[in-house]
Amino acid sequence: MLSAGVAYLLWFGCLFGLCGIHRFYAGKPLTGLLWLFTLGLLGVGQLIDLLLIPSMIANANAQNGYGYGNRNTNTVIVNVNNSRRGQYDDDDDDRPRRRRSRYDDDDDDDRPRRRQNRD
Repeated sequence: MLSAGVAYLLWFGCLFGLCGIHRFYAGKPLTGLLWLFTLGLLGVGQLIDLLLIPSMIANANAQNGYGYGNRNTNTVIVNVNNSRRGQYDDDDDDRPRRRRSRYDDDDDDDRPRRRQNRD
C-alpha cells in the first residue's frame, strides 16, 4: 500500500534536481519522465502536484486493490434523462417508430392532395 507521506518526501527530491520521482512512485511513469526531463514542467507542475499527491496515491491504491474496503473501482453511469419521450408507440412491441413531426397531417384520410402551382 502506497503512502502519501512517502510521496511527499519524494516530491522534495525536486530540491536536488530529481523532479517527478513521486509520479514514478504513484505508478505514472510517463508523466514521471516528463517531469524529470522538464524539471517538473518548469516548476509549475511540481507545485500543482503538491495538491494532487493525495488523490494520485488514493487512485494508485484503489487500482492495486488497497483501501476503501477493497471495493471495485469500476464506474457505471446510468442515464436517467427522459428527453426522448414519444420515441416509441404504446403498442405491445418495442420497435422504434418514426416520430411524428409537427408538419405531419393529423387527418388519416387517403384522398389525393391538390398540388400547388409554383410558377
